[in-house]
Amino acid sequence: KGDVVHAVIHNADWKSARIEGDLTSGTDIAQARGNLRLGMSQLSDLNRLLGSTLQGSISGDAALTPVSGHTHAKINLAAHDIVAGGVTTNGKLTATGTMDALDVHLDAQSPAVGGEPASVTAATRLNVGGHQLQLASLEAKYHGQTVQLLSPATVSFADGLSIGDLKLRAQQALLELDGRISPTLDMRASLKQVKPELVNAFVPGLLATGTVQANAELQGSTAAPTGKLHVEATGIRGANDAARGLPALDIHADAQLMANTAKIDAKLTAGSASHLTLAGNAPLAADGAMDLKLAGNLDLGLLNPLLEAGGKHVTGTLTVDTTVTGAAAAPEIGGTVKLANGSARDYTQGINLTEITGQFAGSHGTLEIQSLTAKAAPGNVSITGTIGVLQPHIPVDLKLTAKNAQPIASNIITANLDADIHVSGTAREKLEVEGKMRVNRANIEIPSGFPPDVAVLDVRRPGRGPPPPPEKPLVINMNVTVDAPRQILVKGRGLDAELGGEIKIRGTSETPVVSGNFDLQRGTFTLGSSQLTFSYGTVTFNGQGLKKKIDPTLDFVAQTQVLEVTATVKITGLADSPKIELSSTPDLPQDEIMARLLFGESAAQLTAVQVVQIGAALAQLGGGGGGLNPLVKLQKTLGLDRLTVGSDSNPTTGANNQTNSGYSVEAGRYVSSRVFVAVKESTTGTSQLVVDVDLTKHLKLQTRLGSGSGSTTTQGTTPENDPGSSVGLAYQFEY
Repeated sequence: KGDVVHAVIHNADWKSARIEGDLTSGTDIAQARGNLRLGMSQLSDLNRLLGSTLQGSISGDAALTPVSGHTHAKINLAAHDIVAGGVTTNGKLTATGTMDALDVHLDAQSPAVGGEPASVTAATRLNVGGHQLQLASLEAKYHGQTVQLLSPATVSFADGLSIGDLKLRAQQALLELDGRISPTLDMRASLKQVKPELVNAFVPGLLATGTVQANAELQGSTAAPTGKLHVEATGIRGANDAARGLPALDIHADAQLMANTAKIDAKLTAGSASHLTLAGNAPLAADGAMDLKLAGNLDLGLLNPLLEAGGKHVTGTLTVDTTVTGAAAAPEIGGTVKLANGSARDYTQGINLTEITGQFAGSHGTLEIQSLTAKAAPGNVSITGTIGVLQPHIPVDLKLTAKNAQPIASNIITANLDADIHVSGTAREKLEVEGKMRVNRANIEIPSGFPPDVAVLDVRRPGRGPPPPPEKPLVINMNVTVDAPRQILVKGRGLDAELGGEIKIRGTSETPVVSGNFDLQRGTFTLGSSQLTFSYGTVTFNGQGLKKKIDPTLDFVAQTQVLEVTATVKITGLADSPKIELSSTPDLPQDEIMARLLFGESAAQLTAVQVVQIGAALAQLGGGGGGLNPLVKLQKTLGLDRLTVGSDSNPTTGANNQTNSGYSVEAGRYVSSRVFVAVKESTTGTSQLVVDVDLTKHLKLQTRLGSGSGSTTTQGTTPENDPGSSVGLAYQFEY
């Protein structure tokens, strides 16, 4: 008949596809009848036709039987190892019933979707003629979570697409959808009670606390929506250990959608001192224009839980009053950001900056540092320049100036300096650092004891791989000259020396090349009650210390003559792990050399107490006995360059010809770069004022003004221990 089609397929093959059966149908599909079997063992046969990358196989059959004027269908379809988009799926679909009430059951599984197994089970009723799907049940499992349909829902595709009363739950979270999606948009949607447990199931270790909710009422079309959107996240805290110390974040955002533009009003609160608002218009299309304003206050102390694990601490308040305008692809930043009451400390590096204030302005994608100053007591540090934060490669042009500043004060190095440094280049590729620093004064402290060189462990948490290496590491080229003509003071473990010189830092930050050195101006080495004068000394900066950073390298030699023996002390190696060697001519054991230095006699003539003192002195040379040295702490507190306590070098003879010995204290400091003043007091009643004036690099004027008490007679008086008054010249040179 003209309105009936009857097809008989005895055997149809194409590559791995096969179809057979017979089918009779008229204009009304509800009257169709017949049987059909199909299969395709290699879906990849379709790839050249479809431009796809399918793999796997399918098989199925359909039986259509007329019953009481309607066609009853029984359909089975199976998919085996289907691979699409990198995801492998196995599934089975069955359908039974009439064309206006076809019960469809779907059961599909995948061993790995994003690395996790997934499955979907659904039961629906399809009305083919009415173009409607009634969703009776749905259960999806993924990342150990189960998403369930709470009540029956409908999906209509008769005139576009619409969803009626869809409610899905996962843990406490509830998603509701109701309305039309196309051809026009009239949709109501809400998402409630999204908790960290659900978020962490998909993004492990992201949140510790908080709740996320959202709702929307949308009209217009998917291409140009209108309506309103509200999102709020309250009590948000990160799950990592450092972030747990941060105050909870509260975010409230409203958006009024107006076809191609969204009017935004968002607020962020973190603790009691941090509040930011974002308001204005944002584009919904890529070529749209922005007109946003960001304003508020931000407490920098919020960062400390993240920084303190690395030995850093910051304070301060940022006052933000900025605008973002222009196209999304090339935004323009305007307005200002002000920093007040700031401080920055790096305890591991000894950096301490206080009273930090600054003002920043934005223009054409560039952040201009109009002023940024900090107190590095007793001086200050300032930075000016520009950073192209929204420009390609982030160009940088900064000038750093320091005046009488002491930005570094650690247990190894404390430095007061002037600086004029220029930084230029791009922050994502290469920076050039050049300029000059003048060190007004620097203290290099040698610790009393040294820790072992402890390896830094690469700690990785379970389930987390190593961080990826940077695609292109930043290169920092350096061309800096450090000028320090005087007052490089090296102290500790008996060493007391002053040096001066110049070094040049070249190369890169990863592999710096340091040339030049600091040479000895004066120096002594105290061992017990003996003091050795250095004949040679230099400090270079080409070593890698215990912390794997540039560290001063020492090379000092001191000698003295005692009991026909020339004793020599050599101090070499890195400042945080120096090597101190004791030798003599003629060659003697360590305890014999120490006995002569400390007590002026051989070890065989020492008392038990003196032997213990020798052991303590040898331990000092080896770095033992480390701990709190109250003398060093007092010296730093008083701001002295020299503070020593020892036996009185001027024993006196009093009544009954008895020898009076005691102790002496010497304290002094530089009052200018060339004048050193000290006061020496002893328990035997003598006192002395010392003034040394450096006339030239080698010539020194030495003045001593002393007084004694009682009727005393000084034995063994020398220029070094004379408690009286004198004026003299000293000339020093290297040979």
